[in-house]
Amino acid sequence: MIDDKNNSKDIGRTVYGNHISLDEIDKVILSQLGRNADISSYQIANELKDIGYNITIRVVRQRLQRLEKSSVVLGYSAVLKPKIVSEKVNRTIILKFKFSENAQLLIDRLKNYLEEALFCPYSARLTSGGDYDWICHFVFDSIEQYELEKNNFLSRFGGLISDYRSYESKVIKASHYTILDEHDLNERRWRVYKILDSIKKYENINDKLQIMVESLVKYFDAKFARLWIVDEERQNLILKFSAGKYKNIDGEFSRVSIDSLKIGPIAKTKKPAITNDVVNDPRIRYPDWAKKENLKSFAGYPLIYNGESVGVLALFSEKKLRPSDFELLGIFCDHISKELSVFFDALKIVRQQQSIFDMLCKVIIPAKQRTEEIEEGIIETIHDPDKIHKLASELVKSAMDEILISFSTVNVFCSQLGKGIMELLEEAVSQGGVKIRMLSPMDNKIKETTQKLKEEQQTHIRYSKQSSQTKPTILMIIDNALSLIVDFKDDKKQNSYEAIGLASYSNNKSTVLMYAAIFENLWTQAKFT
Repeated sequence: MIDDKNNSKDIGRTVYGNHISLDEIDKVILSQLGRNADISSYQIANELKDIGYNITIRVVRQRLQRLEKSSVVLGYSAVLKPKIVSEKVNRTIILKFKFSENAQLLIDRLKNYLEEALFCPYSARLTSGGDYDWICHFVFDSIEQYELEKNNFLSRFGGLISDYRSYESKVIKASHYTILDEHDLNERRWRVYKILDSIKKYENINDKLQIMVESLVKYFDAKFARLWIVDEERQNLILKFSAGKYKNIDGEFSRVSIDSLKIGPIAKTKKPAITNDVVNDPRIRYPDWAKKENLKSFAGYPLIYNGESVGVLALFSEKKLRPSDFELLGIFCDHISKELSVFFDALKIVRQQQSIFDMLCKVIIPAKQRTEEIEEGIIETIHDPDKIHKLASELVKSAMDEILISFSTVNVFCSQLGKGIMELLEEAVSQGGVKIRMLSPMDNKIKETTQKLKEEQQTHIRYSKQSSQTKPTILMIIDNALSLIVDFKDDKKQNSYEAIGLASYSNNKSTVLMYAAIFENLWTQAKFT
């Protein structure tokens, strides 16, 4: 709390010209006057007290008098000294129209848009028959805010504009511009960073991203927010997280083409897309739906990893967002990009581990069947398919806590051994107490087969993408204490004697934990497949 008895004249002081000097308290007073020129000194003192400045009504009045005498306040519609506005990012925009049948409709929309835009203190139609048709002036707090609005402006009115010129300018005279309450913006930034800091307690990347999307909805009071991840072929965006009114990730927009009107270009150009006029924005596929939902604003940001777009974060709101809101959204997106960068860096290691996994499968065959005692455990190689079937059955039945199982190919899942294991898993779940996590290839038949099992609360299934290089194997880990990996020499054969090559069973602690770690990494990777 800063007391007026120790009223430092150097608190965040900014000097404008030779005679005007403003500190943080002055800026808060100006912000309050800009919002309501009729505000009383008593109300201003209370506002200052709420943000930590213990200033008396008398001192507020003295400051107002000084601001008036120094010509910072020129009138009580809160007309500010132009030098103050010049410290912002000022751009004078001139436009040349291309006239068509609907030109007048677009001109009317442009007029209404600029009349409502808080960042536009001046706008005029040029009627002298010159080279240009419109002039306006934009004022922003940062170059990032200007670039975002420029992209939105050109997207919104591209059908009307044939020539767009933007000039950096210095304001000589300005009126009716509300100076930004920098304390308010700093307070909002602090809240954003506090939210992001609270998410650090979540270790799982999926939990982190879901909480971030939910936090966006709460912080901006948005209708809904969504996060898409670019697929490996870079042809589609896959919806992974959603919060707000629409939480379903399996609907029409679960897979969006990279060439779509609204979301796709954000990933392709690596540039944000924003609008405060959703209903009339040509990028919106269903304007009638947007009107029914009373949607006003949209913001979509690219998520970047190593210079490439790996996803898109988007938000819809019933409120018009300010330029500062879009800037704060950018902070969220930067943080999500960093989280994804950590994940994708780890993913490289996962793929290296998958190569190790495949290599281990290849070196299972020893010169002769043998049993080795290592670290008070065994690693046993088994050739007999009947014995492999029997051992797999015994392992599933012996599970007390959790079964981790991975089917690497569709054929492996549909094999005699695969079908037998699935029947045993259903029995284990029906008896209760045993948790199951299963990885299998993405296949409609497999989804149908596993539907009943998936309905059980203690069962979780993820589907991964099968490639032509995938080695046919079944990996099973029981209670993090026993492991069985079955190698198939030809997974297209239905007969086990013709299909199964050999298996490796182990109760060796280090071996089991190694396979468990590989499974966990593949499990995480499958979330983004």
